[in-house]
Amino acid sequence: MTVKEFDAVLDEFNRGEIQLSNELKIHSVHASDYENAEGESAIWVSVVLDDNTRPEDLTGGKTLRIQRAIRDWFSSKDVDLFPYVQFTIHNEVPAGDEAE
Repeated sequence: MTVKEFDAVLDEFNRGEIQLSNELKIHSVHASDYENAEGESAIWVSVVLDDNTRPEDLTGGKTLRIQRAIRDWFSSKDVDLFPYVQFTIHNEVPAGDEAE
C-alpha cells in the first residue's frame, strides 16, 4: 500500500466510515499514522468518549469490542499496521488536543 493509499484510508476512517459499538457513547474518533517504541509503523487511534462515561464502563468487553472493530475495519481495507487504541473521556481531553 502506498503512502497516498494509506492516507486515503485514514481520511475515510476519520470521516466516520466505521461503525462502532453503541455500548459506550462515543464523542469522536480519530486515527493518524504512528511509530511505536520499536520504530515500526503503526496507527494511533484516539477514541473520545462522552463526558458521562464512568471509569468502570471502560473495563471488560466494551472496550475490547471497539478495539476489535477498529482492527477489523483497517484489516478490511488491507492495512496490516497495528492500531494502538487510546480511550479518553471528553472532559479529560486537554483544551486544543481534541481532533476535529
